[in-house]
Amino acid sequence: MARSKYYYEKYSTPPLKIQYKAGYEAFNNPTQWTREVTTGVTVITTSNPYPRETMQAKEWERGYNSAYFKKLWEVEILECKT
Repeated sequence: MARSKYYYEKYSTPPLKIQYKAGYEAFNNPTQWTREVTTGVTVITTSNPYPRETMQAKEWERGYNSAYFKKLWEVEILECKT
């Protein structure tokens, strides 16, 4: 079933920076999104809070991914120094 034009206009309107910041902060604050399994290992269980295939979900994921790659870059720099 195709979605109406109104549906896409409703979810693609600004300010999308709110969703971007929420995704960025979700990665940087893992205590909110973690749980411990029975073996004592901490698992990150982050999930996108917005409906799938909406512009809001894409912006949240973009913020989460950019925080991830920034952290990855920092770790690689630290590993090269040692």
